[in-house]
Amino acid sequence: MEVFGEDGEVSPSRMISVNNPKTPGISETMVTDSQGVAEFPHLAEGNYNVVALGNSDKMMRDLDAGTLNQADIIKDMKMTNAEVLEGKETRVSLGAAPANPIAISGRVTRGGAPVTQGFVSFSANGKSLLDTLALAEIKGDGQYETTLDGEGRYRVTVQITGGNMLEQTTTEFVRDIAQVEKVELDLQLPEGRISGIVLDPQGKPAPRARLSVQASGPTPTDTMLGGSFVERQTDDNGEFEVSGLTEGTYTVFAGGAAPFGLGTNEGPSYGRVSSAPIRLRENQSVENLRLRLETPGSIQCRVIDEAGIPVDGASIFVRDSGGRPIESFSLATTQATGQCTYRGLAPGNYTVSARSSDLASVESAPITVKEGEISDITLTARAGTTLRLLFKNPDGDPTPASLQVLNEQDLDMVRMFGAADMALLYSKEPFLESERRIGPLPPGRYRIIAIIDGKTVEKSMRLRGQETKRLTLRAR
Repeated sequence: MEVFGEDGEVSPSRMISVNNPKTPGISETMVTDSQGVAEFPHLAEGNYNVVALGNSDKMMRDLDAGTLNQADIIKDMKMTNAEVLEGKETRVSLGAAPANPIAISGRVTRGGAPVTQGFVSFSANGKSLLDTLALAEIKGDGQYETTLDGEGRYRVTVQITGGNMLEQTTTEFVRDIAQVEKVELDLQLPEGRISGIVLDPQGKPAPRARLSVQASGPTPTDTMLGGSFVERQTDDNGEFEVSGLTEGTYTVFAGGAAPFGLGTNEGPSYGRVSSAPIRLRENQSVENLRLRLETPGSIQCRVIDEAGIPVDGASIFVRDSGGRPIESFSLATTQATGQCTYRGLAPGNYTVSARSSDLASVESAPITVKEGEISDITLTARAGTTLRLLFKNPDGDPTPASLQVLNEQDLDMVRMFGAADMALLYSKEPFLESERRIGPLPPGRYRIIAIIDGKTVEKSMRLRGQETKRLTLRAR
């Protein structure tokens, strides 16, 4: 593969990472030579994500000095996807000049004040994420600039970063970009805000505790993350403030295992606890929220198929007694033995399910987690059905919608992302705002509820384990 810099010239000494998205924690890394080329021999056949980072020498110096942060990693990042075939050479180019360049710039603000750090990213509707992704760093005055490849409808994501991958507040927009030489696009973040304090099990402030904010309710299909995504840490006094939230219903979670599989084998210090659902009006502030962490327990999951054979690579999803997913993104996956330990759970009752690329289990009966103990559960995964939904307006034109898919227990299946979903997101499959892929789902009855052009369309169906079920929902 060859890598080019922003000046269009070959880029030596760039760090290149290659990984199969089905195994997100395993990657191979090399550095480009003087010609901007890196070669990865002996790769197994399969689909791979290819990521070019910044200058490897500078990154290692900053790492040794303790000054390497998320901004340094992301600002020079280039990504694509490659299909490797047995016995054949696959050539990849990263950073080449766009065929139909559009220079886009603007200012990111919140409450009239500039956002001083973070990133703006663009990805085109109807194309794969990696093939169209354009990144821009937000400067100290809120300004950003980058180059897009051609006109179209773009998902625009503002990601406000902290010092590491554990801290990010993400807001999504959708904008139409015309094929012109230059575009000025200012982005005003919403002003909804939630603040409070997290206490440890002894009632003292919990510094640097994990904090997440998850939205609930219908999911907009023209976004990847449902409109917002928040991963933060409390400050040295255990306090937190999350801003940039749109109108909607949210749950604040604290504690639990580190996100994105970045935790250690020792597991988290605190069990994951949650607030009651918070209904946030436009630009509203909710203050003085208090969450008290608990000593964690764990669930030891074993996933088998109908023949009793262990299922490798199944994502484990855990819901609390209110039916809310403990994690929207679950990278807790089974090994070849079919086993996985789900750590960082507060004492209480939970239900568990498992899903791979083609198998799915039903929601389990409630299982009790106790402080400092491991509770065992076995799940049977059967052939699941992938729902492929298409949404149309009254004129019959494809259009985005807000979506819920409810199972027989009225649990929403849309806001659940596992390893297979992440692999699909970073593949060559295009992202279409008028379509949504859900599943695989286990056999059973489901209700699909879509809000299209302000009108609610509802359909019920029974899935029987067929590989795919296609359904069009049209507003009348």
